[in-house]
Order: sequence, then C-alpha cells, then structure tokens
Amino acid sequence: MNFTNIDQGLLLFYIAVGILAVVILLLYIASKK
Repeated sequence: MNFTNIDQGLLLFYIAVGILAVVILLLYIASKK
C-alpha cells in the first residue's frame, strides 16, 4: 500500500489516540479496584 504524508499523519494520530484510550481505560480500571 502506498501512503501519502497525510495518510501517515492520520495513521500516527489514530495510533496515538488508541494508546491514549488504552492508558485511560487501564487507569480507570485500576482506580475502580
């Protein structure tokens, strides 16, 4: 697959958002216990 600069930016953005979502979820679960 060929990625343009915009596609790479969006990919990094979605990866960052995904990691952030996982971290928030883990913190939520940890604080709930």
